[in-house]
Amino acid sequence: RNTYIRAGVAEWKITNPVHL
Repeated sequence: RNTYIRAGVAEWKITNPVHL
């Protein structure tokens, strides 16, 4: 379901902590 999307968001957050 949204597991793949959640993983993508998690990785994106690690690479883009500025967008918090």
